[in-house]
Amino acid sequence: MQSQRVWLLGFWASPFVQRVKWALKLKGVEYEYIEEDLFDKSSLLLKLNPVQKLVPVLVHNRKPISESILILEYIDEVWKQNPLLPHDPYERAQARFWAKFAEEKVRESTWDALCSRGEEREKAVKSSIEALEKFEEELKLKGTKFFGGETIGFVDLVAGFISYQLPVFEEVGSMKILDSSKFPATFDWIYNFLNHPVIKDDLPAKDLMFDYYAKRSKEISDEKDSCRNACEDIEEDTYNKSSLLLKLNRVHGRVPVLVHNGKPNSESIIILEYIDEVWKQTHLLPQDPYERAQARFWAKFTEEKMEENQGVKLLGFWVSPYVLRVKWALKLKGIEYEYIEEDVFNKSPLLLKLNPVKGQVPVLVHDGKPIPESIVILEYIDEVWKHSPLLPQDPYERANSRFWAKFAAEKLQAYAWEALCSRGEDHERAKKAAMEALEKMEKELNGKKFFGGDKIGFVDLVAGFISYQLPVYEEIVSMKILDSSKFPAITNWINNFLNHPLIKEELPPKHKMLAYFSNRRNVILVQNSSNE
Repeated sequence: MQSQRVWLLGFWASPFVQRVKWALKLKGVEYEYIEEDLFDKSSLLLKLNPVQKLVPVLVHNRKPISESILILEYIDEVWKQNPLLPHDPYERAQARFWAKFAEEKVRESTWDALCSRGEEREKAVKSSIEALEKFEEELKLKGTKFFGGETIGFVDLVAGFISYQLPVFEEVGSMKILDSSKFPATFDWIYNFLNHPVIKDDLPAKDLMFDYYAKRSKEISDEKDSCRNACEDIEEDTYNKSSLLLKLNRVHGRVPVLVHNGKPNSESIIILEYIDEVWKQTHLLPQDPYERAQARFWAKFTEEKMEENQGVKLLGFWVSPYVLRVKWALKLKGIEYEYIEEDVFNKSPLLLKLNPVKGQVPVLVHDGKPIPESIVILEYIDEVWKHSPLLPQDPYERANSRFWAKFAAEKLQAYAWEALCSRGEDHERAKKAAMEALEKMEKELNGKKFFGGDKIGFVDLVAGFISYQLPVYEEIVSMKILDSSKFPAITNWINNFLNHPLIKEELPPKHKMLAYFSNRRNVILVQNSSNE
């Protein structure tokens, strides 16, 4: 396997590509690099990544893997030498947590700061500094040379942009984010990182980066200003909503609302898509509609503060699909655990202690250590208890499973919930998006009993809500998303899934779900339109 040809499609200025290059070099893996023009994409890139049409794409054994973080996990699983992720499952979960934080909080806020002006830039700079403060705290707690200990690891590669790209952003935007007096641990890390021989030998030229990002940030900022100049910006008091806001967004009664040619559009992600479709210059969003909506609000934090307890505990809420997928995983593994039911509307001190940042379920506690976030928990369970694996053994198939689990959670589940809790055009739009997401999953499932093959696996657990919860949504609002004639493979999968003995014995009662979700829908709709 290791002698097989490896290709990497990239773009010279991309931090996503850079982290993959570093990982391959740290592993000592030879590869062929193919430079892409992102403004005139090659037929090869469009063939290898037809969904996102983005770099990086790693090709190994003629199989393409996209998305840099998924590629890093794949590399670490195929080439075992010089591991990027820790061996200990809890430490692996922590590394994934901080890598996601670096990606979704630090990098995105610094990019926003670069590509904005005035108050918008000031807010983005403030967000960047706040995110870096969390990073600084974690580095101080570790007291090590790198996030990965004494050697560069997974988090270091993902956060590597801080070391070489962020100073360019600061120079281009005449702004100050990195302050050595405020972030001494981060500056020590930057020094160690940039002086590692693998890193310093593979960095884009600073003058080229400066020219490129000066041009790109000006283009994006000018487009934002052009949009502002073409429209009136009306500030809203969200605690005392105006009659105009309630008229333009009757369903949610929330900002933002974009009014163009006298027609209102609400929901920020929908607005972004609309802007990108109306104003064609310089795409703001990926071209494939299924990849446009990014779950950027999911911030992952954790702290190692709890009393020493042995065994396995699960804090949950009876109707939560996130909790249920963890319950199923523990049962499939034959793991005994103590279940603690939480009232998510009156959270216990224990929950707030174990998940102090988000205060949400599920939280798995193992050997006194709390792990939040259902998908992170599933990976942890699969790494601690090796029997009855949830993820495939083949690294490519593991990457593919992670992709479809993320798709089910961030696309289908989100759209189905939006369809339940909206009316009118918003409802129709969300229902259409949910059906389009199901079409993708139908194609992926076709010919298989489960997404995991002949046995329930990782994707099946994450997508399990389709089988029992989506029909409840349909009944409550008299809508049809699951059509057996249109989705025969999904229909067969639902039957197989619900008839699995461990699944069917651990399902919330339908009548209780109907009552709960009907009430939640009504509460949300009333809250959004109470001042009409």
